[in-house]
Amino acid sequence: MTPGKGGGLELLAVLTLPGVERSVRQARLFLRDILVPAHLSPGDELLDDMVLVVDEFAGNGIRHTASGQGGKIHIALWAGRGVLR
Repeated sequence: MTPGKGGGLELLAVLTLPGVERSVRQARLFLRDILVPAHLSPGDELLDDMVLVVDEFAGNGIRHTASGQGGKIHIALWAGRGVLR
């Protein structure tokens, strides 16, 4: 999918981080900073679920792929018609 609008989804934000363990925390904070002001409330269960997913994806990507050990991880947040990805 290309940046901008496409397929009914809008790109909210993209973040690239170094493939190191501390980036997992930065990924969680990024998600909260983008979603809480405009899309979800701080106590929303969906936010908790999404933070867990981002934590797992970032952590596993860093530990088990070329994204770790000098690589990078890329996170993109998409929204559209009641969907956050």
